[in-house]
Amino acid sequence: MSSNHELQTKFPALSKALSSQRPPMLALFFAASWCPGCTDVTPVVDRLLQDHGNDSSFELMYVSSDNTNEQLEAYVPSDKWGIIPFEDEEARSNLKRHFGACASKETESLGMSSEDRKSGLPTLILLEKASGKILTRNGVDDITAQNGSNGAAVVQKWKDMMSS
Repeated sequence: MSSNHELQTKFPALSKALSSQRPPMLALFFAASWCPGCTDVTPVVDRLLQDHGNDSSFELMYVSSDNTNEQLEAYVPSDKWGIIPFEDEEARSNLKRHFGACASKETESLGMSSEDRKSGLPTLILLEKASGKILTRNGVDDITAQNGSNGAAVVQKWKDMMSS
């Protein structure tokens, strides 16, 4: 498990988000515009962010596996999304390696083995900002299990994980 300080040191691109304790959670969304599963879940993730994000429950950072900056920019649905810049390939790659979340086609170029890759795209990982603790690696499953109908219940589930 990584502490907040370790994550800020290892991932300067997340430092600003992790240094602020409001909102209390950081969601890392690993996805790509060319991924059918990603394009299906992205509107639901965005709706959850619009309803419960940034000021109250969680902040979202998009870790792109897009092929171009233009794809990335066209894919992000709102200005509430934080983005690891496309040109910061090192930051995006380091996050993918650290959390084991990437497209299967990226595994080799990232120097990852199949054992290193814990999940494909889309992946939504929730972190407790104060501790750096991973609350869940299954945020997409949490959201889709609710069929997008009860975002408040999903966010409450995540908040409950912080106190356990």
